[in-house]
Amino acid sequence: FDPSFFIALADHLHYAIERNREGVSLQNPLAWEVRKFYPREYEIGKQALRLIAKDLEVQLSDDEAASVALHFVNAQKDAVSMKKTDR
Repeated sequence: FDPSFFIALADHLHYAIERNREGVSLQNPLAWEVRKFYPREYEIGKQALRLIAKDLEVQLSDDEAASVALHFVNAQKDAVSMKKTDR
């Protein structure tokens, strides 16, 4: 992964945790599509939420799992685009 991927993901998770602690809940309008079309990435998102719950004692919604999954989907698409540019 490109280093910017980790920065973007960490930034997203930081603000998701902050919003949760402030009682602010956001819905991801793409959550259903992410679960259907990107099940592996969605499972990675769910695993991330389990780690956050265990280590930080913060319960994030399933919509956040879909948001995390989208970071992985976009990173894969960016990698494919970069390979095409390198040719």
